[in-house]
Amino acid sequence: MPGPFIPRVYQWISARRCARSSAQPGHRSTKHFLTLRRNRSLDVTRYACNCKIENTTRAAFSTMRPTIVIGCGDADLCFISRHIVEHAGFSASLQVQPDDIVSGCRAEGVCALLIDGRTPAALAICEQINGFRSQREIRIVALVDAKAHRQALALLNAGADEVLIRPVPPVLLLHALTFTGGAERLVHGDIEMDVSARRVWRAGCPIYLPRIEFAILQQLLSNVDRVFGRRDIIKCSWPAGVFVDIKTVNVHVGRLRRFLAIDGATDPIRCVRGIGYGLRSEDEREPENRTP
Repeated sequence: MPGPFIPRVYQWISARRCARSSAQPGHRSTKHFLTLRRNRSLDVTRYACNCKIENTTRAAFSTMRPTIVIGCGDADLCFISRHIVEHAGFSASLQVQPDDIVSGCRAEGVCALLIDGRTPAALAICEQINGFRSQREIRIVALVDAKAHRQALALLNAGADEVLIRPVPPVLLLHALTFTGGAERLVHGDIEMDVSARRVWRAGCPIYLPRIEFAILQQLLSNVDRVFGRRDIIKCSWPAGVFVDIKTVNVHVGRLRRFLAIDGATDPIRCVRGIGYGLRSEDEREPENRTP
């Protein structure tokens, strides 16, 4: 991406402001809603209608490009994000209402969703989209404020692939929206993981794992002979910049154990006291005799 990209964005904003200020009193341009108003409240109803008109107009010119849905009620964030996305060769679909965001993600050609954490029902939106991602691959990226740690964790557990803290550099935003990873398949014993499809099986039975538990299991499967420290697990399984207490790892590992305990299967995770967690080898995965 060119270096002077951001300055050009703000030059465009300034040009729109100048054009509006030089207009005659009472005159309103047919595209006045494109002006980014940083210090005024946003008329969400008018903004939503204009988004639908603009999405319909752009659809005729973007049928061959993959689409990224932008779910947000903030005009500044929406239009700058759209500029970043379209500059990278994607088509952008601006949506405001929760139902419109979900229906927009069901459309053909949609590859990713960028959702603002301040959007009403953002968690419910992620859960709904995550429900039909088994049929089609849609990447979910959420934006949150710097101190919204609990919201970031909730979005990850609701199905978001990445949670970024504002402000986000354009290069990092594009990487999060377009990252697909390799077609990687991890297998250990009767546990099998398809990393790109984000699916897990044990003894042939599919298992749904939330975002954090999936990341922990992926890390353990990536090197079955290693014991990972809790800080290593936090570094790989939680987004950067989010404070996570070490004891939180124990909670999520316990949840992962419950998810994997199907039909009386043995616990595949071993805990090394004072160090961390790893996977049991084949000869260790025998039924354990435990006293009641």
